[in-house]
Amino acid sequence: MTDSFFRNYLITNERFEQRHGVFYQRDLPLSLPFEKTYTALRLQEGRLYPDEVVATLPWIDVNHPFAKEWAIRSSSLARLVRHLRQLNPQSILEIGCGNGWLIYNIQQQVGADCCGIDINELELRQAASVFGKNKNLSFVYGNIADHIFEGATVDVIILASVIQYFRDPVTLFEELVRLVNPGGEVHVLDSPVYSSYNVAAAHERSARYFTESGNHPMQSCYFHHTRDIFSKFNVSTMYNPHSWTNRALRKMSNRSPFPWIVIKK
Repeated sequence: MTDSFFRNYLITNERFEQRHGVFYQRDLPLSLPFEKTYTALRLQEGRLYPDEVVATLPWIDVNHPFAKEWAIRSSSLARLVRHLRQLNPQSILEIGCGNGWLIYNIQQQVGADCCGIDINELELRQAASVFGKNKNLSFVYGNIADHIFEGATVDVIILASVIQYFRDPVTLFEELVRLVNPGGEVHVLDSPVYSSYNVAAAHERSARYFTESGNHPMQSCYFHHTRDIFSKFNVSTMYNPHSWTNRALRKMSNRSPFPWIVIKK
């Protein structure tokens, strides 16, 4: 692929300006409250990695404190890539891309034109520094709720480990379904989706964790969603961690504890 749909769109759209290899939404302030709170938590938890580690993710030293977590992410990536290769999308957008490891690996293995968007400037700049030489991979500092891709459509949108940071995922999904082409897909994976009977307990666990870790403000930024958020959409469950088979396999392998759900247009 030689021509980048995303890069051409971002360069010619006056809503964006490029700095540090990142395309910035001009009317979006920097250092939003969520960004400050989230970055502080990531730093405290040891989840802000040096460039040389980001460049190899999801593969990481087996002695790393989060090695098991990244083994699960690697397994999720493999399943997603197999599906995308069959689908053969030409354009893929990731919402909440962070340091860019996932969208980079997807671009390399699927070959589509790709873009990652986030409001985490620190990790976006790292993503651009580590992966920015790839001409079919762009990074955006922007708010997807501001309709910043007005007039554009894409084949696939991915939300990996991110819906818990959206207060109203139903409205988000409506916007994303509008953005995808007919036959396109919105993928939600590696995020907790609760049942009605365990959501209250999950909320209490999170509140206790944020309080005890000194990150009380994060409670207002982290949301616990049930399967009901998908009820008005045409969905398929690509991976169910609670099936009898996957419950058994999770004990012996690096399978994700979270579902993979696809909204189809």
